[in-house]
Amino acid sequence: MVQNVRGNGLRLGRPGFRSKGVRHKRPNMSPRDSLLRVHLQRRAWHALSSVMTDTAIDRTLGTDATNPSTPNAPADADALAIPNALANPDGARADPLNAAGVREDVPAVKSVRARGSWQGSFATQLQVRGFELRTDEPVAAGGNDTAPTPMEFVAAALNGCITVVIETVAAELGVPLASVETSSAAHMDVRGFRGTADVTPHFLDYALTVQVVSPATPEQRDALQRYTERRCPALNLVRDAGVPLTIAWEWDCATAAASETAGQ
Repeated sequence: MVQNVRGNGLRLGRPGFRSKGVRHKRPNMSPRDSLLRVHLQRRAWHALSSVMTDTAIDRTLGTDATNPSTPNAPADADALAIPNALANPDGARADPLNAAGVREDVPAVKSVRARGSWQGSFATQLQVRGFELRTDEPVAAGGNDTAPTPMEFVAAALNGCITVVIETVAAELGVPLASVETSSAAHMDVRGFRGTADVTPHFLDYALTVQVVSPATPEQRDALQRYTERRCPALNLVRDAGVPLTIAWEWDCATAAASETAGQ
């Protein structure tokens, strides 16, 4: 299971300000030395602030600011022998170069873009790269029900996203897959959208069911589930929004084993 870990917080004082209840006794200084002291304090403050910001970014990206080539590894590293791509449960590789020779110790930022054009009656024509999509609303909500709603696309996107991650992680673990089926169910309080109540306009809850047919061992199943949940962008987008999320994994190993035996 994915655990949210809060970073250690630091409370720092600004140069030139005194903490309440603390007396500061300074030695006698000339005006020039006093100005120099304040200048050096301010420079040290700005330098420390910059280091703290870089450290926060590195923690988010999974690297250590003091040693960028060494990813942060959690204390509960898995004992299961797995490929280098999964040597770190957070997805960062122990080797700065991956199998394709691409560096993994620097951010690999991917751009995601989409365009939309209002079509009237709550419909929107969407363009994503070379693909055309459309969203609409049910007739009862004022639309023409010609396409899924935007929030239905969010649920469908999560299904597609986690399937991609499952296939990716299974290949890294050497786990054969016979089939993967996903199902999402969520609830929304439409008063948030209408603006008639002080409630969240997005999901109140989210239930995801993942059905996998595979001859995976118990250890492989456990690893695939944990790595998938940690690395799925859409899943973590919903989770980080504070939506109560439940994930039910259902494995059918008997069918997969029978299929393998019949094929031999």
